[in-house]
Amino acid sequence: MGYLTKNWLTNGLIDFEYKKYIMLSYLKHVQQHFSDKKLYPVLTDLIEHYQNLKLFKTKKMRIDNRFPKRIVRLDIEHQMIHYRKKIKDSDLSAELESIVEYGLIRFDEQVQIGKDLVERIKETITIEPIGISPLYNEEGYLFISAENLKTVRIYKYFLSPLKGLKEIDDQIKTHFMDTREKSISNTYEQIKREIVKLDKETPNPATYSIYSTSKFPYLESYLPIAKKMLRAELAA
Repeated sequence: MGYLTKNWLTNGLIDFEYKKYIMLSYLKHVQQHFSDKKLYPVLTDLIEHYQNLKLFKTKKMRIDNRFPKRIVRLDIEHQMIHYRKKIKDSDLSAELESIVEYGLIRFDEQVQIGKDLVERIKETITIEPIGISPLYNEEGYLFISAENLKTVRIYKYFLSPLKGLKEIDDQIKTHFMDTREKSISNTYEQIKREIVKLDKETPNPATYSIYSTSKFPYLESYLPIAKKMLRAELAA
């Protein structure tokens, strides 16, 4: 199963073994992508499912706290009072709780694996300004390359004026422009000068070089992580 619907938890049969099968099938798909070092959009989707389970658990706890309880034990040593609900959970509610608890553990494991992989990839990537950085950096250019590659991909980037956007693709838009050969004679500074001649609206555009010492799936890992690092650089 390569896709998990947002309402998978409450859709269809509410049965622990059935939902466990659905979760494990989905997580197998996630694990395969991570093994291939393909992080996006799989990791974003995984985190969203994990957050939804946490939200479900929080809301259920709030509802449970509204029901009357009775004191069952006083813990003097830890200064705690232990309660028990007077109203017992229905079988359906209890089944959902078991599914959520199991899901939180398994999803969290994969989220951490994905985040660790992101950090390992980031360790291979450096980002540096090309030339003098202007004060205005909400739009400019990206030169993306990697070791053992003679070419550099050139993008124009735009920082969204909207605040509070969570997804990096919404925060930073990129438009692919060209691929150029890089060499001793054709340096990044030279390429930038050529681009500036073509860009009449931005005489001194902010330009960044992003370089990786390793090779990763470009669209699924390198480019999304490069954009995240650019966003952090612009916010520094």
